[in-house]
Amino acid sequence: MTQDPAANALLSELDPNQRKAAFHGEGPALVVAGPGSGKTRLIVARALRLAGLDGADPRRILSLTFSNAAAAEMAERFRQACLQEGCSREGPVFSTVHSFCMRLMARLNRTDASSSGIPGMPGIPGGQPELVEALPARRENILGRIYQDVNGNFPDHKTLQILSGEISTIANRMVDELPGFGGFAGRTRNLGRISRLYVQKKKELNLADFDDFQKTALLHLEAGGNVPDCPRGSFAYIQVDEGQDLSALQYRIAYALSGRDRHLFIVADDDQSIYGFRGADPSNVTAFSQRFPGAPVYHLTRNYRSTREIVALSGCFIEKNRVRLAKRRESAVSGKVLPQVCRTEGREGQAGEILARLTAQDAGTTAIIFRNNLSAIGIAGSLLQSGVPFVAGNDCGDFFHHWVLKALRKKLECHRGRTASPAAVLDHIWTRQGFGNQCREICLKQGWSAGYAHAVYENARLLAKGAGKTREFLQNLEETRSILENAHEAYCSGSGPALYLTTAHSSKGLEYDTVCMVDLYEGEFPSAEALAEWKLKGKQEPLEEERRLFFVAMTRARKSLYLIAPTAGKSLLRDSTFVLEVEKLIQEKRYGNNATNQL
Repeated sequence: MTQDPAANALLSELDPNQRKAAFHGEGPALVVAGPGSGKTRLIVARALRLAGLDGADPRRILSLTFSNAAAAEMAERFRQACLQEGCSREGPVFSTVHSFCMRLMARLNRTDASSSGIPGMPGIPGGQPELVEALPARRENILGRIYQDVNGNFPDHKTLQILSGEISTIANRMVDELPGFGGFAGRTRNLGRISRLYVQKKKELNLADFDDFQKTALLHLEAGGNVPDCPRGSFAYIQVDEGQDLSALQYRIAYALSGRDRHLFIVADDDQSIYGFRGADPSNVTAFSQRFPGAPVYHLTRNYRSTREIVALSGCFIEKNRVRLAKRRESAVSGKVLPQVCRTEGREGQAGEILARLTAQDAGTTAIIFRNNLSAIGIAGSLLQSGVPFVAGNDCGDFFHHWVLKALRKKLECHRGRTASPAAVLDHIWTRQGFGNQCREICLKQGWSAGYAHAVYENARLLAKGAGKTREFLQNLEETRSILENAHEAYCSGSGPALYLTTAHSSKGLEYDTVCMVDLYEGEFPSAEALAEWKLKGKQEPLEEERRLFFVAMTRARKSLYLIAPTAGKSLLRDSTFVLEVEKLIQEKRYGNNATNQL
């Protein structure tokens, strides 16, 4: 082992558990890394150690992750660690799985594709195909026409989104159908047939999507194919970040890349596996020791992000899941504010609770986190009325372009000038005029989501409560749409105020001083679908994924955590199962110095 100042400097900053994992040598290993435990630092430090101390060729070290931002951050940390110590070294490869597979296939087509046995994509003549994701309008048109041919009607935008996701899930799970698979059933009628026709149409048009590149890369690697531009034609060390998010397809890619030596280093937290609808499989983590008997499992137990009260409460909460690895979580950060459950009378009361918390907090970042993107509409409307600036992590265009809202707006135009409030008019249209029943019948006939259609109405009604007249409400709709678009652009550019509106899924990997979780009622969080699978079919996995998602949202908080449930007083909404669980833990004082899973 040689001496290397950059590697030694970074390794010296690691805690004992991180250091032990960073010095893992050859063969497979799993690192169970909870929220805020320094997994990015570990991956970079181990890459530095392999290259700087063990003499491994950095070009043969591949670290895979799931976002371009994460890959760029790792590469920058590696570069900065070398610069600070005056080292000049070529960096290892940091890449997303998708990007790696696309680059691999592009290089094979540029070099000697015929010798690899893959002249372009299998079954697609003409070399490298066009990427479907780069042509979203064309993709929607292709999927929509196939759906129409099979089911007899053209799908709405939400149905197309669901269909696109389910087709990708089929590819990532490497199955032919979804119903009954792992508790996540397909919602699209005749999904299997549509998926097969879509594959055929892509071949005819010389198109491919990310999943095609992944599948083709796997075929190449499992056939013993080399990796062009990589010394010796293969990587010596494979590191995987966010291993709990690997699908069956992606896991096989990582496994194939590790070659005969199986130098496969997976960093993961099964408690943060929240992408089952995309094909992610937490058994890649929970079954690791069965797949690799005798392989070491390292644990990063210390959370450097959150207070011990938040760490203990969230840790006790997630323990209710049955299929998970046992863990010990700890934090050295003492908090000034204990996690709290706050109840409001209906959804419209949540904004007032949020504003009260904002004014009471020290300056810092705050996130309003919700289960579904439509929740942003009502919250945004209330914040706008109060003059509070914010940025939005998700695009809310689905709401403003949805056919239900368009129909409601047309009906409201007939009520301009009347004295009744717009909220009362919407109630009248939806219930007494029977428009709600008409929407349900349309959705049932067309195979669209009736629940989503009703949610569009509910959020329109929530916005309408802030307007005195119909004309004002219609103007507010346009203003809210424009401001939400600007707020999303500000979020994407990294600018704007320190108040964030985001879904729980989009919050993954981020952190905020204060977190307010909203719309915490039964059927919303956890979702109605997960509850139905559990209560009617006895399937635990969908509900356990919902609990993991709730856990992810809780653990975004550094200092303060508020769980806001709109179920008080005359509210018709029922308490969330998860809120009741958390409330019980708080009453039992299972946080702070009295926590059962504390230091």
